[in-house]
Formats: sequence, structure tokens, C-alpha cells
Amino acid sequence: MTSNRKFILKKRPQGTPKQEDFELINENIPDLDNGSILIRNHFISLDPAIRGWLDDAPSYLPPVKIGDSVRATAIGQVEASKNNNFKPGEWVLGLNGIEEFSIVEEGGFQALISLSQVQDEVVQSDVSRAYANISSNGENQIGIFKPDVLQSLFILASSVEEKCGKYAAMAIGNLSVVAQNQEEIAKEGGLRPLVTL
Repeated sequence: MTSNRKFILKKRPQGTPKQEDFELINENIPDLDNGSILIRNHFISLDPAIRGWLDDAPSYLPPVKIGDSVRATAIGQVEASKNNNFKPGEWVLGLNGIEEFSIVEEGGFQALISLSQVQDEVVQSDVSRAYANISSNGENQIGIFKPDVLQSLFILASSVEEKCGKYAAMAIGNLSVVAQNQEEIAKEGGLRPLVTL
């Protein structure tokens, strides 16, 4: 069973939060219930609203419970799913916790996103490099890269950021060595960004 690292609330902060108000722990990830999804968090937003959620006071959201992960907006990837609306490998944005993995029940604050549309050159370059690395493995060149992933690659290949465009083009090139991918790449519009590089 996979272990989860969690940044939990140990006690209510008095004034400015201190290190001793929190604790980093490891615990096993429980089995998923029907309708729930397991998300591996990759990016956490540290917003001022978090400070208010740590107080035991009325608010638009319930306070974080002692012993629970500190609540935060996160971008992550679906690791496992028992929900028909979310598939493993998809990227989501939601209100999770400051933890490596989050289990989200059906009806939670989750929305599908494409990291290729995040307007940050560093993020786009990292995503492109990840696609290039994954696609260099022959076992990954069939079945993993669906039309929506191809569209993300084409957006990244058109980026003005040099490394981003280079890595995305490498990924498209890796995929194009497989005959059954060639028609899909041409059909989905993959030749347009390549001719501009």
C-alpha cells in the first residue's frame, strides 16, 4: 500500500502560525469508495485564506480539524478512480490538502484542466519535458497519448518559450515513429505547429 505524506494541523495557531502548530506525518492510503478518486498533488497554492481556515470560527468553509491535512487549492493528477467522470492520468484542479495524495469524494471541488493552458513558461516547459521523457519509452507510445493529450502537445509546441516548443516537438517526434500514431497526429493538426518551429 502506498504511503501518503501529509502536512497536518497539530494545534490552532495563536496569531502568526508557528512550526509547532503543524506536523509532517506518513500514513497509509485507504481503499477508494465508489465515486471517489485518488489524486497525486503536484502544485499547491499557499493563499491567505488558509490562515482563516485554521481558526475554530464560523466561515464560508468549515475550519480545518485538528489532525487533518491543511486545506489548500491544488493541481494534481488522477492516480486511481472509482468515478466515471475522472480517469487515471487526467489533471485536475481542486480544494485538497497539503499532502502528496488526496482522496476526493464525488461532488467535491474538482475540475478537469490541461496544464498546457497554464500561462507560466516554467510550468509549460516542465510539462513539455515530461511529455518528451514519457514518449521516449516505446511502451508509452501507444494508448497513453489520447487526442486531448495530443492537443496539449500542439499548444505547447506553438509556445514562444524555446525549451517548451523543443520538448513538445520531441514528444510529437517520438510518437510519430509508431505507424498508428502518424495518422492521428496529422488528423489532430500536429503538422501545423511543427512547420513553424
